[in-house]
Amino acid sequence: MALNDAIKSEFTVFFGEENNGALTSGVEMNPLRVSDVTVEGETQKIESDVIIPDSRIPSTPESGSESNSGDISTEWNINEQDPLFAAVMLNDWEDQGDNTKTLVLGKTRKTFSLLKKYSQEPIEYQLFKNEQINQLTMNFAVSDFVKLTWSIMGANHPRKETDDPLSGLSPVYNEALTTKSFITLDGYIKLGNSFSDLTANHQISGMSITINNNLERTDALFETEAVEMSLGDFNVSGSFDVLNSGAVARELYNDAVGGADKCMEVQVSRTIDGSKTSYTIQLKCHLDNVSESKDGNHLKYGINWTMNSADGIKFIKKTEEVN
Repeated sequence: MALNDAIKSEFTVFFGEENNGALTSGVEMNPLRVSDVTVEGETQKIESDVIIPDSRIPSTPESGSESNSGDISTEWNINEQDPLFAAVMLNDWEDQGDNTKTLVLGKTRKTFSLLKKYSQEPIEYQLFKNEQINQLTMNFAVSDFVKLTWSIMGANHPRKETDDPLSGLSPVYNEALTTKSFITLDGYIKLGNSFSDLTANHQISGMSITINNNLERTDALFETEAVEMSLGDFNVSGSFDVLNSGAVARELYNDAVGGADKCMEVQVSRTIDGSKTSYTIQLKCHLDNVSESKDGNHLKYGINWTMNSADGIKFIKKTEEVN
């Protein structure tokens, strides 16, 4: 076998939404623009307590149940990750009219299949099934693309094969989107005691938001694959760094020391050819603690927070024409 036959570094990741835990005929498979994918399967090993007679050699272990997990790293692209946001929030986007949609926490379990297609000859496929999004981490850094990390958990440890495992379903493989990514130069962060009195903050130098479903795999007798990923407590948490510059930073420091409740609104936006698309995240949060550090010659405060309300997170997507 030639060396280039053994190297499989280039692949395309497609995802398709399942119906009752399975893909249906004619399913649309959508490619994702990714920076990294670490999703891998795992097969449990069943160890035997028996020793082979007349030896000190343990009996051969057997293969147990299968599962998979890992991360998909992307930038935040216009329109592309909308189905994934819906999956982590267990809900559907709701049309509000006026080119506005909203997304709040729900109870609708969404699963999808993830297909890795290795493009180098000979072409290989690997189909991960019953995937759920366990966690989403959103990172906002100065003058950078907004980075998203989707942590997923699924039911199987797929074998690699040279035939398309979806060929019997006549799938539709869509083209990759070409929409732009959001960068941290267009948008805002606002804080206040309620959403009616928010004030823009111009001293936050970095921020992260984590949405966690706390999934646990569920195994059953005589099943080789995990039968489901059970939902745990829904947690939203994060942190932001505030440059120490005047009364605003001092008040936030003191609020964090006192464990104040705050409302926070984070918006990213992008205008392309006269069309502006914005996503706004509204959060009700409790300031947990604060620490002091230096960034070069700048003093800053790191504040950790946790969502503290059943209706404490909401996504708002809006598209509008601008001059």
